Amino acid sequence: MKQFLIISVAIIASVTDSLAINLFKKNDAEYFDYTAWVDTTELPSSANNGRPLFYPASGADGAIICGQIDLPGFSADNIFLSALNYATDNLDATDNREMIGDIDATENKFVLRLYSKQGSNNTETTFTRLMLIKAEDNRLLFTVYEIDVRYREKGILPRTLAFEKLNPTINTRHRELVELFAQINTNYIHDMTDNVSKCGVLEVTHWNEIRDKVVSVGMNELEVKLILGRPVTTRDAGDRTRWVYPNNYVIIFQNNIVSRIVE
Repeated sequence: MKQFLIISVAIIASVTDSLAINLFKKNDAEYFDYTAWVDTTELPSSANNGRPLFYPASGADGAIICGQIDLPGFSADNIFLSALNYATDNLDATDNREMIGDIDATENKFVLRLYSKQGSNNTETTFTRLMLIKAEDNRLLFTVYEIDVRYREKGILPRTLAFEKLNPTINTRHRELVELFAQINTNYIHDMTDNVSKCGVLEVTHWNEIRDKVVSVGMNELEVKLILGRPVTTRDAGDRTRWVYPNNYVIIFQNNIVSRIVE
């Protein structure tokens, strides 16, 4: 039986569908109207790989991207665990740049903090955002908010702006940033949903141990990753796999199930 679970991998407050955005509300300000701009501006409709692009709209608290991807034939549980598996496998935990928080197994949803860096030196651009993922039968829903960009403009020192502070109508650089972010964010979401059909049926039963961050014998690989993240190194030997973490903490799997823990 599923249980409600919060993993405090990061300092991310508890989130529900109706409160997700309000919990991270910015100061009141005049925001750029993305909804009108996207509706009236000729923008690229697909990424380089042909995937339909998702552009920001304007919400009460700033720029926001909402959408869904249909996944016919897949249950909410399957989509939820596959999305979690993709998120853990692709998490950049360096300096807590990217984090998973608020895993709610009863509602099949979780929150991600994502960090995307492009270019270097004068062309370096970094996007950060929060993403609420929710799985339902036959579809994955997402809400992207608290979108910020750090970039250089006209050779000056890097500056960080909330997306709602950009003005792509009058600033060519701002338009480039919006289009670049649409490409990056769209590809992440599509890569996540593509993973659903690739990883097969997943199962998580040790929710209490995951909540308490305790690895135990009998766990599968996804359950361990939800507690410890990806290992530093792995080594396969027949039906046995050894995962090594910092401080020589070792998890030994047999047929993908934890058989021994070496501390």
